[in-house]
Amino acid sequence: GMHSTSQSSSKEEEHPYHRVVSAPPGKIGITFVEYRGHAMVSNVSEESPLVGWVFPSDVLIAIDDVPVSGLRTREIVKLLTSRVKQQRSLRMVSAVAMNELTRPGTV
Repeated sequence: GMHSTSQSSSKEEEHPYHRVVSAPPGKIGITFVEYRGHAMVSNVSEESPLVGWVFPSDVLIAIDDVPVSGLRTREIVKLLTSRVKQQRSLRMVSAVAMNELTRPGTV
């Protein structure tokens, strides 16, 4: 919004739900489903290198700083597998924050 914030509180303003996760080369053991036009994590395999970093209901919003919102899940999977031999950085946002972003506003 247009309200001004002091420097000290600006840290609090950032989404604590946002995190960037480094996915090592190879399979990452994450299953995505489509949710409101976003790729949402439905399952994290026990063998996944991202256990403890990525959780079911997390939403993937970018791969290597490329926004993926609006892409089909299969396109996102294709994008991830095309880079399977290299480390990928996944920008995740928790569904809690997504709900805040997609909550309808009444005027």
